Amino acid sequence: MQKPLSIVLFVLLTVMGCGLSVAKAGNPVTAGLNHRYAICFSSDETTGDNQLQGAFVRFSLKAGIGAVYDFRLSDEQHVEGRVESYNEREGERDYVLAAFFDRRANARFRVVDMPDCDNLKVAVLYYADEREDPAETYLQYILIDEDFIDTPNYHLKQ
Repeated sequence: MQKPLSIVLFVLLTVMGCGLSVAKAGNPVTAGLNHRYAICFSSDETTGDNQLQGAFVRFSLKAGIGAVYDFRLSDEQHVEGRVESYNEREGERDYVLAAFFDRRANARFRVVDMPDCDNLKVAVLYYADEREDPAETYLQYILIDEDFIDTPNYHLKQ
Protein backbone atom coordinates (compact mmCIF):
# COMPACT_ATOMS: atom_id res chain seq x y z
CA MET A 1 0.00 0.00 0.00
CA GLN A 2 2.86 2.39 0.78
CA LYS A 3 4.55 1.79 -2.59
CA PRO A 4 1.54 2.76 -4.84
CA LEU A 5 0.97 5.91 -2.74
CA SER A 6 4.59 6.98 -3.15
CA ILE A 7 4.42 6.36 -6.93
CA VAL A 8 1.25 8.46 -7.21
CA LEU A 9 2.85 11.19 -5.10
CA PHE A 10 6.01 11.11 -7.25
CA VAL A 11 4.01 11.36 -10.50
CA LEU A 12 1.87 14.17 -9.09
CA LEU A 13 4.90 16.19 -7.98
CA THR A 14 6.64 15.60 -11.32
CA VAL A 15 3.62 16.77 -13.32
CA MET A 16 3.15 19.82 -11.07
CA GLY A 17 6.83 20.69 -11.40
CA CYS A 18 6.67 20.50 -15.20
CA GLY A 19 3.60 22.72 -15.24
CA LEU A 20 5.32 25.34 -13.13
CA SER A 21 8.43 25.40 -15.29
CA VAL A 22 6.33 25.79 -18.47
CA ALA A 23 4.39 28.66 -16.87
CA LYS A 24 7.63 30.38 -15.87
CA ALA A 25 9.07 30.06 -19.37
CA GLY A 26 6.20 32.04 -20.88
CA ASN A 27 5.36 32.17 -24.56
CA PRO A 28 8.44 33.20 -26.58
CA VAL A 29 6.22 34.59 -29.35
CA THR A 30 4.62 37.14 -27.06
CA ALA A 31 7.29 37.91 -24.47
CA GLY A 32 7.61 41.70 -24.24
CA LEU A 33 5.55 42.35 -27.35
CA ASN A 34 4.22 45.91 -27.04
CA HIS A 35 5.64 47.96 -29.91
CA ARG A 36 4.09 51.04 -31.52
CA TYR A 37 5.35 52.87 -34.57
CA ALA A 38 4.12 55.89 -36.52
CA ILE A 39 4.68 55.50 -40.28
CA CYS A 40 6.46 58.52 -41.84
CA PHE A 41 7.16 57.13 -45.30
CA SER A 42 5.82 54.27 -47.39
CA SER A 43 7.09 53.05 -50.75
CA ASP A 44 3.56 51.84 -51.54
CA GLU A 45 2.58 53.71 -54.72
CA THR A 46 -1.11 53.74 -53.76
CA THR A 47 -0.37 55.75 -50.62
CA GLY A 48 0.26 59.44 -51.13
CA ASP A 49 2.25 61.48 -48.62
CA ASN A 50 -0.86 63.28 -47.40
CA GLN A 51 -2.51 59.92 -46.63
CA LEU A 52 0.21 58.93 -44.14
CA GLN A 53 -1.14 61.34 -41.53
CA GLY A 54 -2.22 59.01 -38.72
CA ALA A 55 -0.59 55.93 -40.28
CA PHE A 56 0.78 53.43 -37.75
CA VAL A 57 1.65 49.84 -36.97
CA ARG A 58 1.15 48.47 -33.46
CA PHE A 59 1.87 45.14 -31.82
CA SER A 60 0.35 44.09 -28.52
CA LEU A 61 -1.06 41.22 -26.48
CA LYS A 62 -4.78 40.55 -26.47
CA ALA A 63 -6.43 38.36 -23.85
CA GLY A 64 -7.56 35.02 -25.24
CA ILE A 65 -5.85 35.61 -28.60
CA GLY A 66 -2.18 36.29 -27.89
CA ALA A 67 0.03 38.57 -29.95
CA VAL A 68 -1.81 40.79 -32.45
CA TYR A 69 -0.98 43.52 -34.95
CA ASP A 70 -2.84 46.60 -36.16
CA PHE A 71 -1.44 48.06 -39.42
CA ARG A 72 -3.00 51.25 -40.80
CA LEU A 73 -1.72 53.22 -43.78
CA SER A 74 -5.07 54.86 -44.58
CA ASP A 75 -8.77 54.27 -44.09
CA GLU A 76 -8.72 51.99 -47.14
CA GLN A 77 -5.53 50.18 -46.11
CA HIS A 78 -6.11 48.88 -42.60
CA VAL A 79 -5.33 45.29 -41.58
CA GLU A 80 -5.55 43.62 -38.17
CA GLY A 81 -4.65 40.08 -37.19
CA ARG A 82 -2.48 37.68 -35.23
CA VAL A 83 1.29 37.69 -34.99
CA GLU A 84 2.38 34.19 -36.04
CA SER A 85 5.93 34.60 -34.80
CA TYR A 86 8.24 37.23 -33.40
CA ASN A 87 12.02 37.31 -33.02
CA GLU A 88 14.15 40.07 -31.60
CA ARG A 89 17.87 40.46 -32.17
CA GLU A 90 20.11 43.39 -31.38
CA GLY A 91 18.91 46.28 -33.53
CA GLU A 92 16.20 44.27 -35.31
CA ARG A 93 12.68 42.95 -34.75
CA ASP A 94 11.19 40.35 -37.07
CA TYR A 95 7.43 39.64 -37.18
CA VAL A 96 5.32 37.21 -39.22
CA LEU A 97 1.84 38.70 -39.66
CA ALA A 98 -0.97 36.19 -40.21
CA ALA A 99 -3.33 36.73 -43.17
CA PHE A 100 -1.91 40.15 -44.03
CA PHE A 101 -2.04 40.12 -47.84
CA ASP A 102 -5.61 39.85 -49.15
CA ARG A 103 -6.61 38.46 -45.73
CA ARG A 104 -4.99 35.11 -46.55
CA ALA A 105 -1.21 35.25 -47.16
CA ASN A 106 1.22 35.85 -44.29
CA ALA A 107 3.64 38.77 -44.38
CA ARG A 108 7.12 39.18 -42.99
CA PHE A 109 7.71 42.58 -41.37
CA ARG A 110 11.32 43.37 -40.42
CA VAL A 111 12.09 46.50 -38.40
CA VAL A 112 15.72 47.59 -38.18
CA ASP A 113 17.18 50.37 -36.03
CA MET A 114 18.87 53.18 -37.94
CA PRO A 115 22.43 53.84 -36.75
CA ASP A 116 22.80 57.01 -34.68
CA CYS A 117 19.00 57.53 -34.49
CA ASP A 118 17.19 56.63 -31.30
CA ASN A 119 13.74 57.06 -32.70
CA LEU A 120 13.86 56.19 -36.43
CA LYS A 121 13.50 52.69 -37.84
CA VAL A 122 13.61 51.23 -41.34
CA ALA A 123 11.12 48.47 -42.12
CA VAL A 124 10.45 46.12 -45.00
CA LEU A 125 7.29 44.14 -45.65
CA TYR A 126 7.04 41.19 -48.01
CA TYR A 127 5.29 37.83 -48.40
CA ALA A 128 6.44 35.28 -45.82
CA ASP A 129 6.23 32.62 -48.55
CA GLU A 130 7.49 34.05 -51.83
CA ARG A 131 5.60 31.33 -53.77
CA GLU A 132 2.34 33.10 -52.77
CA ASP A 133 3.54 36.46 -54.07
CA PRO A 134 2.20 37.17 -57.58
CA ALA A 135 3.91 40.58 -57.96
CA GLU A 136 7.22 40.21 -56.05
CA THR A 137 6.03 42.63 -53.36
CA TYR A 138 8.69 44.43 -51.33
CA LEU A 139 7.45 47.50 -49.45
CA GLN A 140 9.69 49.85 -47.48
CA TYR A 141 8.80 52.12 -44.57
CA ILE A 142 10.39 54.73 -42.34
CA LEU A 143 8.98 54.46 -38.83
CA ILE A 144 9.19 56.53 -35.67
CA ASP A 145 9.00 54.65 -32.41
CA GLU A 146 5.82 56.13 -30.86
CA ASP A 147 7.39 55.98 -27.39
CA PHE A 148 9.63 58.90 -28.47
CA ILE A 149 6.89 61.11 -29.89
CA ASP A 150 5.41 62.17 -26.54
CA THR A 151 8.72 62.77 -24.77
CA PRO A 152 10.22 66.24 -24.22
CA ASN A 153 13.47 65.19 -25.95
CA TYR A 154 11.73 64.15 -29.19
CA HIS A 155 13.70 65.18 -32.25
CA LEU A 156 14.97 63.71 -35.47
CA LYS A 157 18.72 63.35 -35.38
CA GLN A 158 20.48 64.20 -38.62
